[in-house]
Amino acid sequence: MFTDGVNPAREEDLTLSVVLKWEQPLSAESVRRFLLNRNGQNELLITLNPAVSSALWKMKSAQELAMYTNQGKFQIDGHNVTVEPLVREYGPKPDTLINALNVFPGEEDQMHLLAAVLGTIVERRRKQFMLLYEAIDRELQDFMLAPRIECFGSMKSRFRRTASSDADLNVWYDTVLSSPRNIRSREELLKPTRPLANVSKAEMEKLKPKERIQLLGAHFRRSESRLVQFGCSITTIEAKCPIVMVELGSNVDFLAAIDVSIDNEAGVKKSDLLDLFIERDQSEMAEKITRFFHFWAKTNNIICKRDEHGNWVNRQFNSYILHHLVIHFVQTALGVQLVREHPDRERRCDPYSIRNRWKTYRSFFKKFFIYLANLDYNKFAIFNATTVLKGTIMSYQSTTSAALVVADPLETMHNIAQAVSTKALAYFKKMIRYSLHLLKCREFSLNAILNVEENFQKQVAMKLAAPAAHFADIDGSLVFLLPEVIHDKLEVLHLLIRIMGWIVSATHRMGSIDDIETPKGIIFLIFKKAWVGRRHHRSQVKALYNIDKGLESELLISKIYQKNPPIRPSCIVNVRLQWRHRDGVEWKFLVAKVLNGAVADMRDALHFIIHQFVPNYTQELVARNGMNNLEVENPDSSPEQSQ
Repeated sequence: MFTDGVNPAREEDLTLSVVLKWEQPLSAESVRRFLLNRNGQNELLITLNPAVSSALWKMKSAQELAMYTNQGKFQIDGHNVTVEPLVREYGPKPDTLINALNVFPGEEDQMHLLAAVLGTIVERRRKQFMLLYEAIDRELQDFMLAPRIECFGSMKSRFRRTASSDADLNVWYDTVLSSPRNIRSREELLKPTRPLANVSKAEMEKLKPKERIQLLGAHFRRSESRLVQFGCSITTIEAKCPIVMVELGSNVDFLAAIDVSIDNEAGVKKSDLLDLFIERDQSEMAEKITRFFHFWAKTNNIICKRDEHGNWVNRQFNSYILHHLVIHFVQTALGVQLVREHPDRERRCDPYSIRNRWKTYRSFFKKFFIYLANLDYNKFAIFNATTVLKGTIMSYQSTTSAALVVADPLETMHNIAQAVSTKALAYFKKMIRYSLHLLKCREFSLNAILNVEENFQKQVAMKLAAPAAHFADIDGSLVFLLPEVIHDKLEVLHLLIRIMGWIVSATHRMGSIDDIETPKGIIFLIFKKAWVGRRHHRSQVKALYNIDKGLESELLISKIYQKNPPIRPSCIVNVRLQWRHRDGVEWKFLVAKVLNGAVADMRDALHFIIHQFVPNYTQELVARNGMNNLEVENPDSSPEQSQ
């Protein structure tokens, strides 16, 4: 990688940088030479990675940045090179940020860049918020007597703010200055003969939360209001904590949004707890983990977003739920309760270190997604550092009918995921499974899960339009494209029998291995011990024999299962395999037809072999002269015997 001067730690470098993207056969070196000739050696600040077709290029000035981004692209040797700004006023384009992340080969550099870009707010955006805040502040000074205004939420947080964040204001009273001589009755407040002004604390306490926010919204909407003169959109939302949402700008390209609540001390504490949890991580990984998880949800359409018409598309997940999923998992994995309700802020979260448990971000997200994928959401509720049966929490409103139950640590009788529908939860679990599949494959970086569905389909799904014409009898079968490293039928049989522990059916014992290339195929019996067992006991086997992760451990696990077969195995899948490799057709297929049992179990097993085992251990397999030499020394004992 060639890098010179683009530093993610400097905000100026981010706001003046563009992301270049090109297609093969144009090389990174050709791009660098072209830019050197144009800018000169001493004026070129660029980060290039020859392994990818993208680069980070820092402009010399805002004028040069505007010139290139308005142009959108330029040509090198007849090839188009697109130009996109890294930092935008309303947040980076997901594809642009992903291309920028791919420029850096190291995981630490990638996560640092992601956190820095997402947390950068351009100066014009700051001015928009200040303009709107000052207008709201003046209106509140007119409406309330000596108000105390407190800003909270993600926009205030240095750990969680993004360019698309809105701001939150909590309004209450200065207790020293908020006592008037004359106190109006409740009726006078609800049905005023003239616009309300200087509402005191004693008067406000006579009103319900819903009534307070309705009066505030009416005050904001009056014709002489500064907010109306600015063209603001003012919406009263009667949620659990009622708010007035004030948006400055059009619906499609909103400039700034501020949510105003009255006496929302609980909301301030809950928001502060998220920051406190990140602060207490001594390894400083928590901020990058929460930012990455939030960006993952956004790029995969899990979290709320606006469509091209400016309307909110709500999949019912929000950043608050996502943060608490991270908090719950960290506490569960560490086996300790870190977060609790306490009047003293410093005692609401204990210090901890994520890196003491997970050395890399990839290992964290792999374990995190495994946990989320295996959690029984129908049966269990997330309750701070643990899970409890839904039926035992009768204090929740409609707990048993909620698809997802996540208790708020500071308000345990409140389900923050009450709005999440069954459909939204199913989509969330689908994205988790897809992401987990990619994380288990070494060929994919952590960034691959930011666009998980596209990358998953590229790896797993097959377009059968062309090859299907050559095979007329594949209807009702599952077709798997084999990796190029698999050369012949013996290697296929070695993988299925030696690694997966599949057993040739007794009815086929008199057949030939050549049958795998005929329509007759070979019938295998698949046992639960051979697939599910190897996943559940992998860590046990590695610890017992003191073997690091690698091909040796996988072979040893397979050897142990073959040496200690189940006494009374239960057949879960009966499948017929056929090897297809016709002359004139470059694809090599495995056609599997389930005769009896669960299709999913057989599909998972073959996906493990084709998309994880073979790609992850290709170099080791080549060094062993292919799959036909999958041998390991016989272990002296097994986990079953040692117990």
